[in-house]
Amino acid sequence: MSLTRKLILSTVVVLLLVSLGGAAVLYISWQREQVTGGLMALLGGAHANTLNQLHVMGLTIAGLAFGSGAVVFLFMVWNSWIAIVGVAMPLGKFSETLARLSEGETKTELTKEARRKDEIGTIARAIVDLCKSREQLAADEHERRLEAEAKAKRAEALERMVRDFGGAMNDVAKTLATSASQLESSATVMDHTALRTGELAGSLMEDSQKVDSGMGVVSSAETALSGTIAEIRDKVHIARDVTGKAVTEAQESRANVATLVDEVTKIGGILTLISSIAAQTNLLALNATIEAARAGEVGKGFAVVALEVKELADQTANATADITARIKRIQEATITSSKTIEAFAETVARIGEISGEITQSVDQQKQATDAIAHSVHEAADATRAFTGNVGEVNQAAAETGQAVRDVMGAASYVAKQADSLGVLVNDFLSDVKALG
Repeated sequence: MSLTRKLILSTVVVLLLVSLGGAAVLYISWQREQVTGGLMALLGGAHANTLNQLHVMGLTIAGLAFGSGAVVFLFMVWNSWIAIVGVAMPLGKFSETLARLSEGETKTELTKEARRKDEIGTIARAIVDLCKSREQLAADEHERRLEAEAKAKRAEALERMVRDFGGAMNDVAKTLATSASQLESSATVMDHTALRTGELAGSLMEDSQKVDSGMGVVSSAETALSGTIAEIRDKVHIARDVTGKAVTEAQESRANVATLVDEVTKIGGILTLISSIAAQTNLLALNATIEAARAGEVGKGFAVVALEVKELADQTANATADITARIKRIQEATITSSKTIEAFAETVARIGEISGEITQSVDQQKQATDAIAHSVHEAADATRAFTGNVGEVNQAAAETGQAVRDVMGAASYVAKQADSLGVLVNDFLSDVKALG
């Protein structure tokens, strides 16, 4: 049974005993009342005063006994509460904490108890320090275990690394020796290649100089061609402008001829009207002559006038016919001229179109010539750059030859160092194994 339960049980027992004591006091007081009453009945009034004093004394003793019991009861309750809360419960927590500590758990919940200044606080702080020490011991043990495992792993890794290092370094030494041999062979080939490159670079330089001279001639010819094409283009532009003016003038002439044809046609209409009037006048003159002949002597003068009118009408008709014939010939000539002018205008317009096409072709040729000139200049620049590059290649070939010879010497040195490296690695592995 835990201490807390024992204290609670003891408190309950004490309370029961105090309660029984109080009940006994009450029972004795009641019995005293009974005895006092009986005595007063037996003795009568002679001893009433004495009995009353005894009664009062009994009540006082009973009150004192009851008050003392109550004080003892409260004191026992207070002590029991202090014992349970201040001692039994902390001791229970101490017991649980120590039990968990024995199982390996180092966490505590004794912060409140550890702040106390009495023996319970001292015990709580001791338990807390014990838990911390146990936790530190566990941490140290875990750290030592981890360190031992790490040392074992490092030893194993070191052994593996030494083994791998030995194999790798032996492979490296062999590879270096092989590579040095291959490098020496490649350097020999590169030396011959550098010599051949220098010879080819010299030939290329001579050829590029010839090409550069040829490009200069082509550039001069292209410049002259560009000037000629520009002059042709200017003349074609002038011809196109003149042709345009001729087309405009031909169109104006065609319009004037058309106007002339219209006017001649109108004149023909007027002449037709005049001819009609002359015919009517001739007819009227003939009628007048007939009427004058009927009139006899009176109409002779009128007949003379009618005859003159008829002659004038005939002359007018003849003149009108002559003018009509001439107008017709003029109209025919005008129509022919109009057709000729129209054909000329079409021809001139076609010439203008051809001039435009020629101008366009010349412009295209000029653009092509400019492009050729640009390409020629670029080719000339590229040729000069190529010549410079060839010179640099020639110099680089000479430097490459020297570098190749240096590489050959370095390759020989690397081969010797590879052999020395193999010996050093074997000695190192032997020393490491001896230390292990």
